[in-house]
Order: sequence, then structure tokens, then C-alpha cells
Amino acid sequence: MSDIRDLILQMLIIIAPVLLYQILWRDRKPAGVKPNSWLIALLLSIALIKCMTFPVHMQAGMQFDLRWVPVVLAFWYGGPKIGGIVVAVLLAYRGYLGGDGLYMQLAILPFQVLPLLYMHRYMRSFRKISRTLVALSLGVWEAFCASAGFFISLHLQGAPIFTADQMDFFIGFLELCGISTGLASYLIENMIENGHMRREIQRAEKLHVLGQLAASIAHEVRNPITVTRGFMQLLGESELATKQQGYIKIAIDELDRAESIISDYLSFAKPQLEKLEVVHVNAQIRNLVNVLGSFAAFHSVELLTELGDETSIEADPAKLSQVLINITKNAIEATKNGGRIRLVTLRQKNHAVLHIIDEGIGMTEEQVLRLGNPYYSTKENGTGLGLMVSYRLIEVMNGTVDVHSKKGRGTQFTLTFPLVEAQ
Repeated sequence: MSDIRDLILQMLIIIAPVLLYQILWRDRKPAGVKPNSWLIALLLSIALIKCMTFPVHMQAGMQFDLRWVPVVLAFWYGGPKIGGIVVAVLLAYRGYLGGDGLYMQLAILPFQVLPLLYMHRYMRSFRKISRTLVALSLGVWEAFCASAGFFISLHLQGAPIFTADQMDFFIGFLELCGISTGLASYLIENMIENGHMRREIQRAEKLHVLGQLAASIAHEVRNPITVTRGFMQLLGESELATKQQGYIKIAIDELDRAESIISDYLSFAKPQLEKLEVVHVNAQIRNLVNVLGSFAAFHSVELLTELGDETSIEADPAKLSQVLINITKNAIEATKNGGRIRLVTLRQKNHAVLHIIDEGIGMTEEQVLRLGNPYYSTKENGTGLGLMVSYRLIEVMNGTVDVHSKKGRGTQFTLTFPLVEAQ
């Protein structure tokens, strides 16, 4: 019973780094800032060392503690780099402590590390509760591997195995490893969700202020532009030199561009859905390919479609088409000659999901976080209005947008909309 009590104390040691990271980093930084990988590795390594310093000693030189819980968290949320650092700390400290159990630890190491590397590749495909359950399962697996190593050591030494006391301890050990990993994962997931909520609240506040300002200014500016354009057209109809006619045409084109920008601002401030109807997503993608086919060919980019089961959503067809054209056009412009853009549709439970995946120049995490913000664009002469309006239209149509990108490797936009029954 005292052994289990010692493991419960270690569980509190593991929870401490999660709370410390929230206090030392997330609460002190703006919402959406990139995680501090080195601080994560340091805090988890300290928790791991604390657990290994006060283990539960068993037969055959084996020591039991919750050392693999920090390792699971490091791989699951930090990736192979952070996980590798924490495993290196584990092995170095285990070598320093010595003992016969070191060799068994090295023998079972591949069975403990390889599943973590494999599962991390699919982490982003899981939802919040699923990520917590998978983390819990991985914690139980690590405890099972440690237990299997212990029983193998007893068998090789000819000692009795599977005694009642041993089985009681290992059942409790498996449970505590799973509970510790699941609880820590649950806290981390809530921290991540709170960070997203803070970022969305800050963004909504900014957009609300800008929307009100844009709406009030746009109406005042549009009137003189309309009057000026009318007089320029009258001048263009008079007998002027060719050079002067060229100047007038340039002036009219620039006035039209200003009018277009103002319209975008008004669309952003108060996006209007002219009509809501049931829209077939696959049909929209086919239409998108027809519209942008020549534009893609001009940039030597190939548009590929991977259409899944037919899905239907409630949307404004014209506005949805505007959103898809804006995002796909940006993807084409970001993709080098000879690149490909994949348009993938699929059904996930009660949602229609659309992936727009390019092989372009990609973006940093900081650039991804700023997408859709006022006046921000990754293009040299871009205003950022197209994507800003697209984000607003997706929001009005009850959809969500998620962006994943790596510098030099491309970008993936994921649009998700609630399903409706097709009429």
C-alpha cells in the first residue's frame, strides 16, 4: 500500500510542470504565441528526474516510478525533438543511478519509444477527448512494458513470479500511469483550448472595431469616388490627345480599384449572405477547377481533385465560391512552377470537410497565426483583405478554418461546415 502511495505522490510531481508552464509562459505571453519547446523539455525532464530519484524498489534490481509519463507527454505534445531530449535525459540519469535493471530498460526501450513516434504522426487528426484517451492508453502501454520487463527479469533469475502482492502492485501501477497521463493530457488540452479562445476573443475585438470604422468611412469615401469617376468618364469622351486619354484610363482604373477595396471593407464589416440554400460541396469543387483551371495552367500548377462521398451544406453559393477562389488563388500564386494543389473533400461525422493542400513556399507559425488579420498579407503587394473577408464569410456560414503550414513545404487549409440533408 505504501508503494502505491509513493506513486500517487509522483503523480503530483508530474502535474506540477503543466501548471508551472501555464504560469511561467502562457500567462505571460500573448495568445497564440509559439510554445517554448526548451522550457517544456526542461520542466518534463525535472519531473522525470524527481520520479526516478524516489522510485519503488522491487526484486531483480528493478525500480518502478512514473518516469514514462513525462516521456509520453513530451512525444505527444512536443514531437520527436522534445521527446528525444527527455528520453536522453532518462537514459543518462538511469545510467548514473546504475543497477541491474539498466540492461532490461535498454532491452525494452524500442517497444516503449517506437509507438510514441508512430502515434504522434496522427495526433492532429484526433479531437480533444480522443487525444486525452490516446495519451492515457500510451501511459498504460509504457507501464505494461515496464511490468513485462520486471517479470522477464524474475523469470531469468528463477524467482517466483505472478504472486498476489506483485499482481496487486502492477494493477495499481497500470492504473496510476494511465490516470496520471490522462489527467496531465486533460490539463494540457484545456490550456490549449483556453489559448485558442483568448486569441479568438482578441481577434473578434479587433475586427469589431475595424468593422465599425470601415463601415462608417467607406460610405463617406464612396460618394466622392463615384462623382470623380463620372467626371473622368466625361473627360474621356471629349476630344483629347491619346496621351491624355491614357492618363484618364489609368485614373478610372485606380478609382475602380479603390471602389473594389471599399466593397471588400464593407463585406468584411457586414458580410451579407444574399441567399442560403443547400450546396453540394463536390459540385462547388468541380466549378472551382473550371474557373481557376486557366489561371493554374498559366502558373504551371496542376489542380488535382480527390472527391469523397457527396456532402451538402447550407451556404450562399456565390459567397462560398468567392471564399474557395480566394484561398485557391493564393495557393496557386504561392506554388512554384510544376507544383500541384490537391482539393480533397470528405465527410467526418456531421461535418463536411474540404482540404486545400499546396506545395508552395509555406509559412512560419507566426505568419499562420496572423492570417485573416487586418492589413496582413504574405504577398508583396497584398492588402490581406481577400483572406480577411473569406474568414468572415466562413464564420457567417457557421464554418471553421484551420491552417497548417511548414516553411518551404507547403500549406493546408481545412474548411469545415455542418452537414445538412440534401433536398
